[in-house]
Amino acid sequence: MSGAFYPPPRTEPVPGGAYIAVAVVPIWRGELVAFDVTAAGAEGRWFPWAPLPRGTEPWEAAAALAEEWCGADLAELRLVDAMGGEGLGGSWQLTLVFRAELLAAPKGDPHRRPVLLPAQPAEAVGGFAAADLARWAGGDAGGGGLPPPATQRPPLLF
Repeated sequence: MSGAFYPPPRTEPVPGGAYIAVAVVPIWRGELVAFDVTAAGAEGRWFPWAPLPRGTEPWEAAAALAEEWCGADLAELRLVDAMGGEGLGGSWQLTLVFRAELLAAPKGDPHRRPVLLPAQPAEAVGGFAAADLARWAGGDAGGGGLPPPATQRPPLLF
């Protein structure tokens, strides 16, 4: 079964390898929140993004990433998409995309300045197509997205 199994964890992506990433699309008062990044080697307009550390729960990673970049608590966090494509270093990346509704205005830091964008952007941002961003910003994510996993599951009834 070619490509179905992956090697032990590594610290850097490898050509032909694969990894999982988490991306967060923050929403503040109905607008998208992107960040103008000035850190060396990462310049550009981006949404919060990071490789998912091995053994980390994606929902926890997305919440921590949103809070780190936005400096605000979250009203809601939903998984809205999963996308595959070319990743770092010639590897393949599976990106889990989360929509994060912010409770407060986003804050920046010396290397990341928040930029509010319309919910219907005219162009792609951070590698995401404008149509995808509009769908995620609209809140329906083509079917409501997935809620966080329940901490206690109700009994199954057959």
